[in-house]
Amino acid sequence: MLLGLLIIAVGGCLLTNNVRSLSNISLFWLFLVQTIIVGYTSSFVPDYNAYRALYEFGYKATTYDKGFLLYMTPFQYAGISYTGFRILTYSIIFLLLVCSMRKFSSKNTNLFCILYLFSPFVYDAIQIRNSLMMALLVWSTTFLIDFTKKRFVISIIFILLAASI
Repeated sequence: MLLGLLIIAVGGCLLTNNVRSLSNISLFWLFLVQTIIVGYTSSFVPDYNAYRALYEFGYKATTYDKGFLLYMTPFQYAGISYTGFRILTYSIIFLLLVCSMRKFSSKNTNLFCILYLFSPFVYDAIQIRNSLMMALLVWSTTFLIDFTKKRFVISIIFILLAASI
């Protein structure tokens, strides 16, 4: 069933790449399929249990970056499960990547998302911390498109934030 949804979402993105209103709908379906995959990543994946333990007992960890521990804290206090945390974090990552790609090239956002699905997505679905860092770095580069001192400072702030994760 998931494979069927994936085929429909990818096909819709390919067919509607040049039609803006339909493109957004197919992009949303692709996002839903990717979110389902992220939310239900099996515990047989090696790093899944390590990240789950970090999420559940993160305040005791001393070897991980403090920025990621700080990022997890509001989710933990809200009582969100690890699966919910992964889904919400991936939603933020996907939103940052899509918004970044729209600033670079508004016509090829669907194509980027399809290529992303079949290449780094598999890695990003597991390595949620690295994915968040990468999305923040990509987002920070969008501030340098129209260079001003203010935008440069904002970009540096996002880069430092990504480095702390």
